[in-house]
Amino acid sequence: MTNAFKDFISGGLLNPLQSLMSDLPWWVMAAVLLAVAYLLGGWQPAAVTFVCEAVILGTGLWNDAMVTLTMTLVATLLVMLIAMVLGVAMGRGRRADTLIRPFLDGFQTIPAFVYLVPALALFAASRFTAIMAAVAYAVPIATKLVADGVRGSHRPRSRRPAPPASPAGR
Repeated sequence: MTNAFKDFISGGLLNPLQSLMSDLPWWVMAAVLLAVAYLLGGWQPAAVTFVCEAVILGTGLWNDAMVTLTMTLVATLLVMLIAMVLGVAMGRGRRADTLIRPFLDGFQTIPAFVYLVPALALFAASRFTAIMAAVAYAVPIATKLVADGVRGSHRPRSRRPAPPASPAGR
């Protein structure tokens, strides 16, 4: 069972994305990252991205950086998917919240090494294990944020408190 799950994540998400990012010429990937930085933040984040890309390229770590970026993107995608499903269920139903919240609280308070040892025993030391550790670390927080957002969106507009610092509260 664990190998099937590992193969699904590795073969379906990780390997194709890593092949795409590693096989593209460095200048194409660099241009894409620069464009994303500029579109999301403007010229200052784009300038920082350019300097970081130059350092990575200059030290010969471009391929390793693409592997790391791939693992980060896959972990983020998995966290978002899991958090959306669990968070919406928790936000809409009190029973789901009562059932899921103790597990989330437990994972949030347990040190990472406690769940890393069983993960290493089940999956061996690999990219997949690193992704699962990141997912186990981030899912509780993201799920609680989604649940709070869903709960907050159910209130009618007249009952939503406006933040005191915003002009809407005056």
